[in-house]
Amino acid sequence: MKHLTRSTWSVLLAPLLFGGLLCSPPAAAGAQKKKDTPVPLVVETVDPFSDENLESILNEVQPLVEAAAGRKFKTKPKLVLSEDVDFPGLITAEMQWILGEVMPDTPELMRNNMAAQSGRSMSRHVLGKYGLLSKEVYLPKRLLEDVPSHIEVDSERINDVLRLIIAHEITHALNDQHADLPAQVSVMIDAEQLTAAGGVWEGLATWVEGEVARNLGLKELFWKLNGLQGWGPNGLENVSAWDTWAKYGLGRDFISHHAASGTDALWEPVVDLPASTSMLFRPDTYSSEAPVPPRNYNLALKGVDQKLSKGDWMISNTRLGEVDLRGETIHDESNMEALDAMLSQLVWAQQLDLMRSDREAVIRILEFKDDTGPKQLFELLRAQRKAVNQHASAERGVEIEVITEPFADVEADDAVLRIEKIPIGNGRHIERHAAWVVRGNTVVVVVSERFRPGLRTGWTVEAVFSGLDAL
Repeated sequence: MKHLTRSTWSVLLAPLLFGGLLCSPPAAAGAQKKKDTPVPLVVETVDPFSDENLESILNEVQPLVEAAAGRKFKTKPKLVLSEDVDFPGLITAEMQWILGEVMPDTPELMRNNMAAQSGRSMSRHVLGKYGLLSKEVYLPKRLLEDVPSHIEVDSERINDVLRLIIAHEITHALNDQHADLPAQVSVMIDAEQLTAAGGVWEGLATWVEGEVARNLGLKELFWKLNGLQGWGPNGLENVSAWDTWAKYGLGRDFISHHAASGTDALWEPVVDLPASTSMLFRPDTYSSEAPVPPRNYNLALKGVDQKLSKGDWMISNTRLGEVDLRGETIHDESNMEALDAMLSQLVWAQQLDLMRSDREAVIRILEFKDDTGPKQLFELLRAQRKAVNQHASAERGVEIEVITEPFADVEADDAVLRIEKIPIGNGRHIERHAAWVVRGNTVVVVVSERFRPGLRTGWTVEAVFSGLDAL
C-alpha cells in the first residue's frame, strides 16, 4: 500500500479531464465546407486510467517486478479502480479480519472501531491498495491523477507515476502468491509482530519498486513519491511520519540487507516473518522465533485498570516493540546515540491500552537488564522537554503547552510527570497526563487522556509494582 501522509491530501481534489477525441463537432451530412474553413485538428489522447492503458502498464512492469524479486507470478494480478467498489468498506472488512486474527482477546467493539477508522482514513490517503482478501489491486483515480502537480512534475508523467505505483502494489500480490499473507496473519503472535510484518511487506514492495524505477530511469520520481510520505534517501524527513517511514523506509533497508545475499536470502524473512520490530533496525539479528517473556506480565497487569478509573474498559494487552518505543523519543537527532544505548538495555516491554467513549489510558511496564537503562531513559526524557513540546504542537497542528515536573505521589528511585494541554477551541482544552516511575531496573508508565486521574495515577503505579512483586 502506498500512503500519503500530508494532511492536504485528505481533501479529494477535482479530477483532471482525460478524454478520447478533442475535436470540433462533425459537419452535418452532405454539408459543403467553405474553402477558407480549415479542417479541424483531431487530437487523439489516451485516458491513463482506461482498462487498455492500465493493462499495457501492467504488462510492462510485471516482468520487471519478477526480475527484481526473483520470483514469477503464479497468476496475473488484476487492477481495479477504487471508485468502482466500496473502497472504505473493503478496507474496513480487511482490517476487521486482521485484528480479529492477531488480537482475538481485544474486545470486538474496540477492533471494529479501529477497523472503521482505518477504512475512513486509508481510503482517502492511499495511492494504491492490494486487497489481502479479494486479491485485487485497487487504484484511486481521483488521488492519482493529481499526483504530478503535487510532486511538481509535468502532468504527462502520470503514466510514469502509474508504473511505479502498480509495480509496488503487484509486488504485494507476488508476495501473497509465494508466502500466503492470510496464513501468515493467522499465526501471528501479537500486534508487535504484525508491525514487524508490515515492515517486511511494505519494505519488499518499496525495494522492488525502487529496482523497477532504476531499470526505467525513474529513480528521481521514486524519491519524489516517497517524499510525500515524509521520508527520502537519507531517511526520515518529517518526524510525524515515523510510523510510515518505519514500514516503508526502514522496511526497505531491511529487505535490501537480505537481498544483498541473494534471492533465497531475500525471501527467507518474507516467508518466515521476523518476530520483533527490533530486527528492522538490526537486520543481522533476524529470527522468526517468538520471544518468551521473562515474567507473566498479563497477570501483573490484571485489574490495575480499576485503580485508574472504575468501570468497564475496552482493554488490549500486548508486547511493545522498538518501532513504538523509538517513535516516542525521536524528537531530537542529537539523542539517537543515547536512545540506542538505552534500548540495548531493554529486556521486555508490555502495554495495556484502555479505552472508553469519554477517555483513554495506557499502562506500561519496561524492564531493563539493570538500573542503567532507566537512568538513560530519564536522561532522555529530561533532555527532550523542549523538543517534545515542538513535536506535539506540530503533530496536532496547534500550540500545545507541555509541563514536566517531578512526580512525588509514590516512592521511587526517580519519577517524572508530564502534562500536555491540548486546545480544542473556544478557550477549552483536553489534558494528557503521563507519569514515569523507576524502581530498580523497572519503569512503570501510566498515561491518562481526556480525564484528570489525580491520586489515581499513583495508586495505579503501586498496583503494577505490587503485581510484579507477587510474580
